[in-house]
Amino acid sequence: MRLAPRMAAVPPNAILRLSAECRRRQALGADVVDLGLGEPDVATPAHVCAAAAQAAAEGHTRYTPPAGMAPLRSAIVRRLSREGLSYAPREVMATAGALGGLACAFHALAGPGDEVLVPAPYYPPYLTQIALVGAHPVIVPTDEADAFKLRPEALRAALTSRSRALVLNTPSNPAGAVYGRAELAALVAVAAEAELVIVADEVYGDLLRGPEPFVSVAACSAEARRRTVVVRSLSKSYAMTGWRLGYAAGPEPLITAMTHVQDALLVMPASVSQWAGLAALTGPQDGVRALGESLAARADYARARLAVMPGVRCAPAAGTFFAFPALGRPGSDVTALCAALLDRHGVALMPGREFGVPWCARLSCAAPWEQLREGLDRLQRGLEGAERRDGHAA
Repeated sequence: MRLAPRMAAVPPNAILRLSAECRRRQALGADVVDLGLGEPDVATPAHVCAAAAQAAAEGHTRYTPPAGMAPLRSAIVRRLSREGLSYAPREVMATAGALGGLACAFHALAGPGDEVLVPAPYYPPYLTQIALVGAHPVIVPTDEADAFKLRPEALRAALTSRSRALVLNTPSNPAGAVYGRAELAALVAVAAEAELVIVADEVYGDLLRGPEPFVSVAACSAEARRRTVVVRSLSKSYAMTGWRLGYAAGPEPLITAMTHVQDALLVMPASVSQWAGLAALTGPQDGVRALGESLAARADYARARLAVMPGVRCAPAAGTFFAFPALGRPGSDVTALCAALLDRHGVALMPGREFGVPWCARLSCAAPWEQLREGLDRLQRGLEGAERRDGHAA
């Protein structure tokens, strides 16, 4: 069968592929610790599941408006207002997870010949989604010594007459970089000069636990709000990965366009998931706080362990539940090392090549404590063996 040429830009999801490989080996009896998949190890809160079951029992299983049902959009507005973000219901929409919101944004903003700026390291689906709309992802390098944060001068150097949008992920997956208000304001200033729209992936903001509160890109200034679409998800903060529900907020013309895209692609997010999301946003928030503290403790533990392993550097990180250690020298590729760690030591990491920084690897700290400790023990043994053989870890 002849497929569209665009399919060349749609590789299998490497993260899910690694997880499937781990499950395959485990089914065959292998002892494998999977530190590749970023999924909280807790169940969806009981009151959220109960709300979904009640909605289904009461017949709330029909179409909703493409932007999501009105009570959910109102709850999103109230949720954002707690961060000083003022939106009207017509400026928000429910989406099929954060990826659904990102896809709608890229469809609405870019097309053939346009460029979308993506700092590295990046979440791999950004590149796929940009390519699917015919646009070109422009990778903007960041500095490991600078915690992989995008700086204004690097952004300005990457601009061309075809630049249309900037993807800004804070807290970032995989590096865990968190931008402060002044850093964001400096990037917004460059974006304003170039008339860029900022696509702000803020999926991990609710889970941030640190000395400073999370700052949304859109909260920096009136100019930032005017040119930013905020994309978030309930997947991680409420342990709702399989429910596929997120939301987006931004200027009304853009949200309207994104809603038209969503209507064309899938009509709306699943109605029962929307009722579950309403319960999550309006119900008790203790679970979000507890999950954030638990994941932060595991991430701090993992980074401390990594910092003393042979040949490993770990950039400072304040957000997300990932670690992104450098296992090799800049310019090297640790993909073969990651394969050897899985084959010889039974621990799975995501090679950094998938995120645009091939000398690093992503390690998920969302695994249960026992599994995380065992995985780090195996990683240390594997790296010590590589050190003895080669004089360095990669």
